[in-house]
Amino acid sequence: MNRWQTIVLVLCLMLGVLAGFLNTEVGNISLFLLIYWLLTGRVAGRAGWSVRHFARTPWDEKLYLIVMVGALSPIAYSLISMAPRVFYNRILTEPTPRGIPEFRVEYDHYLRRDVDRALLRFPDIQSCLAEGANAQNRAELIQIDWDKIVSTGDATVCSFRLLHEWGGVLQAAEWMEAQGFEFGEINSPTNPYVTSDGTMRVDGRWSIRENGPRFPTTGLVPRFLNSVGYLMTISATFDAEGKELLYLRLLTSTL
Repeated sequence: MNRWQTIVLVLCLMLGVLAGFLNTEVGNISLFLLIYWLLTGRVAGRAGWSVRHFARTPWDEKLYLIVMVGALSPIAYSLISMAPRVFYNRILTEPTPRGIPEFRVEYDHYLRRDVDRALLRFPDIQSCLAEGANAQNRAELIQIDWDKIVSTGDATVCSFRLLHEWGGVLQAAEWMEAQGFEFGEINSPTNPYVTSDGTMRVDGRWSIRENGPRFPTTGLVPRFLNSVGYLMTISATFDAEGKELLYLRLLTSTL
């Protein structure tokens, strides 16, 4: 492979990664191939990428390449996925609408690309509910439509909207348990964790190892990260009086 062929290959793969902002599958595959190509040329001592090249690579080098690509791809994907949010939030004047009730985050970097998309997909309480459920009826706020949830951002935004309207910290257990989350002895609605500023946090747990993922995901990297997780935690922070939900995060623990 000559110099110009190399340049064309790298540009095509980089364009594929950029196209991932529109099609996640294309972006994930292009990113994986780009990192693989860069690593094979350095490690194997031969320039270029091909199936034949990989077949001739010794097993110790193959294993190294697979591990490195697997480790670097999610990191690179996370960094690249931040670009649209940075562009739209800092260069353009119109931020993504936060909906009703207004979605809040404790720190700006929690506004990932999947959260931005979810804010547009689920602008209000009714959009998060199953068909036939009435947003004006408090008892039906537990009927979140999990069939429409395809990302952590979707689950975060809808959980925040519904739990915000459900009640305070003492009522949080009813809503979370209706979604299948469980509580331990600490960080529970009856024994919340009190932070230094007086706010209260409760953590509900969903065992991925025992129950499988709480919702399906799209994209190669999100599917991979979801498949290796063993625990999902819904972390809800209420005000000092325990009456109003301030922030909510969904975290996945992996081995």
